[in-house]
Amino acid sequence: MNKKPLMQDENNNNLYITIGRYASEGNIYLGLVTDDDSYCDITINLPNAYKPSKESVYLSADLPNKVFDELEKKSIISDVLWEEQYNMGKYKLVQFFPENLKEYLFKEQIDEYFSEEDYELS
Repeated sequence: MNKKPLMQDENNNNLYITIGRYASEGNIYLGLVTDDDSYCDITINLPNAYKPSKESVYLSADLPNKVFDELEKKSIISDVLWEEQYNMGKYKLVQFFPENLKEYLFKEQIDEYFSEEDYELS
């Protein structure tokens, strides 16, 4: 499990950040899990959608507002840069700050998904 929960859900279950990469295009995946189950996806993969940098991610349209607010408050993501119309949905593009995940992920998880050459991690 992760170092520290990001927040708690409405039933006081701890919510932990999980990380991965999408098979298509290798974009970063972020989600939230409880001790027992998946809670929600933070990001969504939009193949061929414009991204100004590798630190830009599109947010899942189903992301609860309270999760967005907590991620923004803890400087894991920025305010919305813009919304992208993609197929039938609109998705928010944000900047995310991998260095601010260190508090919530183990070093091995950070090292697996972020190389120092690709991301500015201090």
